[in-house]
Amino acid sequence: MATEVTPRLFSVDDYHRMAETGILDPAERIELLNGQIVEMSPIGKRHWELHARLVKYLNAAFPDDLMVVGQGSFPLGERSEPQPDIAIVRCLPDRPGYPLDPLSIVGVIEIADSSASIDLGTKMRLYASSAIPDYVVIDLRAGRTVQHSDPHELGYGTVHELARPDVFTLTSLPDVPLEATNFFSDPEPRSGAASVT
Repeated sequence: MATEVTPRLFSVDDYHRMAETGILDPAERIELLNGQIVEMSPIGKRHWELHARLVKYLNAAFPDDLMVVGQGSFPLGERSEPQPDIAIVRCLPDRPGYPLDPLSIVGVIEIADSSASIDLGTKMRLYASSAIPDYVVIDLRAGRTVQHSDPHELGYGTVHELARPDVFTLTSLPDVPLEATNFFSDPEPRSGAASVT
């Protein structure tokens, strides 16, 4: 007779205690998603370069009451603490949990390489169910950038693939235009490239 195995799901508190007691190594690239500890993909050269350039661009684009947080941990509910590549966080001095309060997050950006299935599946549903207004996924392998908005419990109601010439805004920041070309790993057309006829 086969025995059904039920995985042990961890809470955010469990996750923190494991880190505090040394069960989890601080150097490990892991995050807690829906009660499961998930290993994060290594950061490759293209990922690192785009991340650095994008953080610089967004810091210059956004007003002073916003912070651009790279690789931060954000508890979302009792069983998830993702580490998005970039989170745009509104400064809320009246909230003592800032910047850990999910209500302060106005947008999340994930740079996906081998992690595209998680970023466009598990994480997309998690961010939507946490009512994060905008979720942008930069899929390095597919060479595409997709903006998700209008969150609901199962996902996002609006999904828009961005083209390089586009100018777009985040739902919570309609007065801050963003140039989509900055959200691609190779934003500048390569000069001197041979044309194929």
